[in-house]
Amino acid sequence: FKISREMLAYVVDSTAAPICVLVPLSTWAVFFGGLLVDNNVAAEGQGIAVYIEAIPYMLYAWFAVLVVLLVSLNVIPAFGPMKKAQLRAMNNQIEISNSQYTDVQTADEYAVKAAEENFETAASNGKLYNFLVPIILLVAFTVYFDIDVYKGLLATFAVVLPFYMLQKLMTLSELVERMLDGFKSMIPAIGTVVAAFIFKDVCDQLMLPQYVINTLSPYMTAQYLPAVVFLAMAVLAFATGSSWGIFAVTIPIVMPLAYAIDANIPLVIGALLSASSFGSQACFYSDSTVLAAQGSGCDLVSHVVTQLPYTLLAATAAFIGFLFIA
Repeated sequence: FKISREMLAYVVDSTAAPICVLVPLSTWAVFFGGLLVDNNVAAEGQGIAVYIEAIPYMLYAWFAVLVVLLVSLNVIPAFGPMKKAQLRAMNNQIEISNSQYTDVQTADEYAVKAAEENFETAASNGKLYNFLVPIILLVAFTVYFDIDVYKGLLATFAVVLPFYMLQKLMTLSELVERMLDGFKSMIPAIGTVVAAFIFKDVCDQLMLPQYVINTLSPYMTAQYLPAVVFLAMAVLAFATGSSWGIFAVTIPIVMPLAYAIDANIPLVIGALLSASSFGSQACFYSDSTVLAAQGSGCDLVSHVVTQLPYTLLAATAAFIGFLFIA
């Protein structure tokens, strides 16, 4: 199809974090919605509702999706390093460096594991409704319980568990084992939340929010705060690769300042989440960047270098948008 692996990796990366942050039922929404509740930005059980209010203001995610769409349609032509990669692909030329494809895993690890464990019954037992029913129930129960994801999850679990057992897809012990595997995958996120709680308590004891408010209030205005927050947090997220950690650490400081100067709260939340999604996509060593390169069979450095001009284009548009909206 004359498409370079660099372009493929860019499309994959641009539809990862930017899309997830815009979906209110993603892990991003659940994680950040919980932080909003824990930091008294949202009432108990209303974290997702406040998150949804901020979705229209997550400008980087919107612009990132728009830019990748325009690039895919050739409305925005390939330029910079991406243009060179596209020209090589059109001319059937493959550039192989010392690092190219040596450290990149292109195999489907899950498929390999499935083959090793001899899942002979996967073809016969794998039904589409077993995938769709839990998702539909989760959405329905979450809406029914006033956008309370926790209650929605419990209700969904109560229905799905016997639903699977009646089909004899797995034994009870296997179901419990799979649930424990899911819990294990969330340990890093839980660690981030615990660290955020500790940091918040330390900040409160040191009266850091009050110090920041008293220091910056005379100079900061409600009109400039969202743009400044986006710029500063985007740089930090890009440098550290901690797109979730940056939000967890900065929200106890940024939100009191936003309330003090009467800023648009959903807009400030949107700026914070825009910075997080930018860091996730643009950082050289973030998980989404690495996985996008691996899944596309592209050298990590080549992927980062070729997509960076486009992420900066979307970030610049978002920065101007925050200034304009505020």
